[in-house]
Amino acid sequence: MKTLITLTSFLLCINPTFSQTGQLAVNNISVTINPSNVMFQTLAPDTNLYFEAIKGSGLSTLFSSALWVGGIRSSDTALCGSQQAYKFNSIVNTFSTGPLSATIGTGTIPPFYRDYGAATISETEKAKWEKVFCVEKWEIEIFVRFFNCFQDPSCDVSISFPGYTIPNSIINWPAHGVVSLGQDFYLAPFFDYDSDGIYSPSQGDYPCIKGDQYCWFVINDRGDDTTRTELGLEIHTEVYSFKRDSSNPLSNTIFVGRDIINRSSATYTDFIVAQQTDFDIGCAQDDYIGSMPSLNSYFGYNADQTDDNCSGNSNPYGINPPAQGVTFLNKSINASVYYNNTAAPSQLNEIEKAYNSMNGRNRDGTPIYYGAPSSAPPVPTNITKYMFPYLPPSGRAPWNEVSASNPAGDRRMLGSVAPITLTPGQVHEVDIAYVFSRNDSGNLESVDKLYRDIQTVQQFYTDSIPAFCGSFVLSQKELTLSQNDVALYPNPATHSFKIENETNEILTGSILSIDGKLVVSEFEISSNNDIDISRLTSGIYLVRVTNAKNQIVLKKLLKH
Repeated sequence: MKTLITLTSFLLCINPTFSQTGQLAVNNISVTINPSNVMFQTLAPDTNLYFEAIKGSGLSTLFSSALWVGGIRSSDTALCGSQQAYKFNSIVNTFSTGPLSATIGTGTIPPFYRDYGAATISETEKAKWEKVFCVEKWEIEIFVRFFNCFQDPSCDVSISFPGYTIPNSIINWPAHGVVSLGQDFYLAPFFDYDSDGIYSPSQGDYPCIKGDQYCWFVINDRGDDTTRTELGLEIHTEVYSFKRDSSNPLSNTIFVGRDIINRSSATYTDFIVAQQTDFDIGCAQDDYIGSMPSLNSYFGYNADQTDDNCSGNSNPYGINPPAQGVTFLNKSINASVYYNNTAAPSQLNEIEKAYNSMNGRNRDGTPIYYGAPSSAPPVPTNITKYMFPYLPPSGRAPWNEVSASNPAGDRRMLGSVAPITLTPGQVHEVDIAYVFSRNDSGNLESVDKLYRDIQTVQQFYTDSIPAFCGSFVLSQKELTLSQNDVALYPNPATHSFKIENETNEILTGSILSIDGKLVVSEFEISSNNDIDISRLTSGIYLVRVTNAKNQIVLKKLLKH
């Protein structure tokens, strides 16, 4: 079999060829992506739109959309959280870039539990990870054909792929962290062609993506704001889109997936993930908002038939303005509330007020009543967590901004998913779709179309997207040998260790250095055999366990 030149630098590479922003423009929406929890906001002095709908129009429906998190630390009942709605010079960042430190061996079964520990990061590492890693489907398809040709003696690479070089988007994919710095070995998802658990395009591995264009970055909640209590979260974020016919709702949709990992050693009860969105439907001063609880969505739309009340640098959509939705795809929406922006940025970052909003209450903690304000006194049966629902509850009169005769204005909304208990190392996956809809019959008709389009997008996600790529993919082959079938003890080890085999299979093992080099040749695994590592230098190693079907599990070993 022919082999490519070994490129060991693939293994742990963080390459400066990647830029601080990424671009998705394969469908009707063009978005610029920053490695930040605050997405789609144009950052001065850049004047380009970061969420352009429709592409090339110079128009936008969003100013920004940001992740908020909060929870109660079980050890001392402290309220911890990170909330930031915008990125301005006057606002201290509550999030930063990069993977947090963890303690080897503390996690159990990836991808649902990962290593945890100190959950810290240096300023140097933050700066290294101020990047967005993007790749397109066609790049991977060409690479796969090229690699298959290289493996086929009957295929002449020089004829079939003259002058081909593997693109940097594949070569420098951030599949692995620097374990010596406490970073998790597995970061960005990849297809493992040879099932050895180590990303190496020279062996046929490539990024595992969703959609036709895909970007990935990693952030954490160890920002610069010292006025709050951080949680120690690492967040792997993917942004992707599909190229479809312009009439297909998927062509007007941007997907965002997040793996929120608790890298700290603390447990958080009532942990809530929320998405805050500042809707600017063209002109920002004439908008309304609403929610679609049955579709796990909230949305913004123009208050009248014509979008024309502009200030600043905004451009209007004119007649028949669109509606913009935000949909939770894999979680049920627990609350969707509107809040007012104030002149003081700190108002948005006060954890108690923000946490109340995330729980579907007013910022002062009082309940929200259906139909409020109203001349009738509120009653407990009227308490709601969903403001301005598109479909009123059974037996209730409609409650929306039109029926309430609210004055139009600059609108912001917050949607959250149900609270959970987040344990050390646990991964909480939250997927979102931004769906743009426009009808040529009016602003409210655009909302009606959005209601239909969201259902199409949700069905596509349910039927198709999970099959493309999970939160992390070691191999697309069916796995019967799993992480919890094998255990190392003691770990850390000094002179020797044992491998506990929970299967009835005959397993073999070998030991690799962290950069993938073989340091201990293959040996048969027996529960009573000591594996001598006295000659190995202190450090972190990978123990590779293989069964008769060539299915592989990697375990990290710390050698003292």
